[in-house]
Amino acid sequence: MVANHSKTIKIKTMYGNMDLTLVYNKENKLNNIFILLGKSGTTVQAKIEAIARLVNLCLEYKIPIKEIQKHLLGIRGRHTINYDGKIFYSIPDVLSYIIFNEQELKES
Repeated sequence: MVANHSKTIKIKTMYGNMDLTLVYNKENKLNNIFILLGKSGTTVQAKIEAIARLVNLCLEYKIPIKEIQKHLLGIRGRHTINYDGKIFYSIPDVLSYIIFNEQELKES
């Protein structure tokens, strides 16, 4: 049996480098996410932490990742993010893409 494991992805944003850690359970399903961006106590980090906590709450209550993605995908901000050869319009937008695609890779 495989123990819990994690994967950290680094993403360049206008606010600095963002570290997204995806934590998987024994069944290889996404269990938690952790996001670090900038210094602790900043407004941007507080907003990112709120998004991560809400995503974790959704995961805890077994809300499908596709449903989480649907609500984050396409949110627009002032600055774009280039990741995986694609343009994203905000941090929630790129998070939805990564979370969904990483889970799809785990399931295939």
